[in-house]
Amino acid sequence: MPVYSFLDLAYDVLKTTTNPLTYQEVWQVGKEKGLTDKIKTSGKTPWQSLGAQLYVEVRDNEDSRFMKVGKRPARFFLKERSADLPVDAVAKIEKEETCLIGRPSTSSVSRIWILRNSCRT
Repeated sequence: MPVYSFLDLAYDVLKTTTNPLTYQEVWQVGKEKGLTDKIKTSGKTPWQSLGAQLYVEVRDNEDSRFMKVGKRPARFFLKERSADLPVDAVAKIEKEETCLIGRPSTSSVSRIWILRNSCRT
């Protein structure tokens, strides 16, 4: 019986998502679905191992099942589903993250105003 790997977990998670995910998000979704229990690892930071394996897989294997989308943070998606990926997917995700985080300001009232008004479309 083959061993369930970090890359298998990433594949199983990414085949069900509509957007590219960071390796931390891949790990979190896998954990919520109970997939992380299938991986036999004793490390303290298995999500970092997942991230390292995804980065190396995409960089060194031209036949990889995965593709890297964007940077800082890099997100991953399945090559077989690349046609499903909107051209502006990363820009939309980054805008949503900016809206959720807000921008730093000197007062909480200013921050709330910026947060509410910077994300209107």
